[in-house]
Amino acid sequence: MFKQLGDGSYANTKQLAGYVTLFSSWIYEHFPSIGHRQLRDDYVEDQPLCMKYVVGSRLSTLASVQMQLDSLCVGVVQWMPYEEHRAVRPFEWISLFSGYIRLSGCRQMHLPECILRQFGYIQCIPSHPTTVHHGDPSTSDIDHRWLDYNANLVQGVVLATDVGTCVPAYLEWFRSISHPYIIQMAEDDRPPVITHYGRRHGGKDTISEHPAVGLCRRIASTLQLIIGDGHLTEDSLAWEGTQTTLMLARSATEDMFVYVRRRRNGR
Repeated sequence: MFKQLGDGSYANTKQLAGYVTLFSSWIYEHFPSIGHRQLRDDYVEDQPLCMKYVVGSRLSTLASVQMQLDSLCVGVVQWMPYEEHRAVRPFEWISLFSGYIRLSGCRQMHLPECILRQFGYIQCIPSHPTTVHHGDPSTSDIDHRWLDYNANLVQGVVLATDVGTCVPAYLEWFRSISHPYIIQMAEDDRPPVITHYGRRHGGKDTISEHPAVGLCRRIASTLQLIIGDGHLTEDSLAWEGTQTTLMLARSATEDMFVYVRRRRNGR
């Protein structure tokens, strides 16, 4: 599944088929605003998490899902949804193993340093995979590192006080190497990003939240309540307008990023 999900991320992949219950449950746990499902009233924590949900036959269109994904921000992601489940399924430290894993002849790199927020740590900028694991290890080398996993865990991690925290430069780095948006838009239509709002007090520079961030946060919360109420019909004009506005509001509030449209005359 690990390899197939990687293959499914390629641009020319059109469909994902097969038994995807585990993958669907992972989406439901981490992204509560995506998908159509209901919680079972009789679910208890000693059952597998995939049994928590009742999934109906209602489907979302590709366009609506893309819009929902583009509107996601840090505040709506459940980075660590399994805390209540730990009494039944304790955390395994081998999950922080960094290196190649294999199933028979199929080999894939396992790099938890890229998703530290899902383990409750501060996300740092990871090293490039080619600098972390050199060469083309043999099957015996992979097995040896796996059996000696305690010596191959991610090092230097720091527990986060607030779940979802990352180092200041991480988001800029992530946006530079990844594809933060699915819906294509001209770059000129994307406003420049100002990460903080600075003021001078008594000759000293101070960093504070831009006043627009609080307003956009309230707008996003109100729109989320409207969408969650279930009275909007998907693909309707009201649905698309609400989703688009929500995406813009969340773009401004994500980690206090404020989008400011500059006038072309420089004023």
